[in-house]
Amino acid sequence: MRSRWTLPLVAVAVAACDNAITAPAASSPASASEVVRGPGSHTPSVLAGVVPGNYTDGRVRIKSPFNPTITDRYTYWAERTDDGRILGKFSYSTTLANGPANVSGKVLCFTITGPKARLGGVVTASDNASIPVGSELTWSVTDNWAQDGDPDDTASPLLGAPAQPYCALGLPYPESPLLGYTYVYVEYVLGRV
Repeated sequence: MRSRWTLPLVAVAVAACDNAITAPAASSPASASEVVRGPGSHTPSVLAGVVPGNYTDGRVRIKSPFNPTITDRYTYWAERTDDGRILGKFSYSTTLANGPANVSGKVLCFTITGPKARLGGVVTASDNASIPVGSELTWSVTDNWAQDGDPDDTASPLLGAPAQPYCALGLPYPESPLLGYTYVYVEYVLGRV
């Protein structure tokens, strides 16, 4: 069981589609094993002004649903400010048919419903032409709050899809249990922390 009082080190799972989209490569992205710094780098209980439904973060590591010999990793944080702006970043590592992929980007949108969050972002750095800069990726996570008898947190891979429609109307993707010491945190109930 994990505690909400310590910040677990986690990587979030992400998978990319096989269809290669061509675009110029950008600067080298951060590895998903690196910590994505921002509001998510703090224990959520000490975040001043975070209203339930306005914050999520995670470190995910899952087996790829497309190839169980591949482990997908990603980290992310996302926050909706008092004035409605979305802040956040993500970092993702996987192996594609054409080799390793390390991608990072900016979170564009997210929706929280109960313990589930749907997120979308735009790639700002990539070292693999199959996931070019400017691509939009989407994913879902579930925070099962890991108390005795509760199931583990789950997460989907990152998938290529338009971010805004997915955040607004999409259904959560099929999710896999997180591996190792990983987590997702979805702020959805006042006083949860």
